[in-house]
Amino acid sequence: EFCYSDTPHISAMQLEGIEDNVILIDSVSKRYSECGIRIGALITKNKQVRKDVMKFCQARLCPPLIGQIVA
Repeated sequence: EFCYSDTPHISAMQLEGIEDNVILIDSVSKRYSECGIRIGALITKNKQVRKDVMKFCQARLCPPLIGQIVA
């Protein structure tokens, strides 16, 4: 994270007792104002959330049929 003072940054990922309830979502385009760069991350310690998110990621690995035909 960007810190503009001497106060140290504390991430919610560091807090004890809420590990399974924290999901961090970040992207290059939002953090650095780089429009169109589609690189991002979803970070969580919750194994069930990771498992469910991976299902969506794997389902979107190929473009839809109409997109393939047009290309």
